Amino acid sequence: HMQNFLGGSIVTQPATQQTYLLAGLEKAVSLFRSSPVDGRRRVLIIVTDGELHDKDAYGQAMAELDQAQVRIFGAVIRPFATRTAIDLKAEETLKQIVTSPQDAHFQNILVDELAVALNGICEPGHVWGRYVADVSDEVLPCPTVADKDPCNKQ
Repeated sequence: HMQNFLGGSIVTQPATQQTYLLAGLEKAVSLFRSSPVDGRRRVLIIVTDGELHDKDAYGQAMAELDQAQVRIFGAVIRPFATRTAIDLKAEETLKQIVTSPQDAHFQNILVDELAVALNGICEPGHVWGRYVADVSDEVLPCPTVADKDPCNKQ
């Protein structure tokens, strides 16, 4: 079985050569529905290495995430410096579900650069940071990150 990790939860799907996201989106809806709104920006980051094959089934989950004011970011991770046809197809399908403007909420990155690309996501200078950080006038700590992390500067 393939496992998708989401908010400390695991969504298990049958192992295939295709990428399916619906179960992960439904889990995200459940987690966001049960978490209080406390002034923090709600963010969902989807990382994939392939085309999303169940994209026609996302309507309900996407509507609920939109209603919960969840910003959706996406990253296609690729194994090679040159983008392949598979990478481009994955990019095309993932861009359809990230928050608008799509180019500002999407990255196509090398697998070896994933950690660097996501580091500092709470910082306004990060490629996605301005969309994550513009929550309010006060700085709110990220509750799941160590105090030394830049997200937790108070």
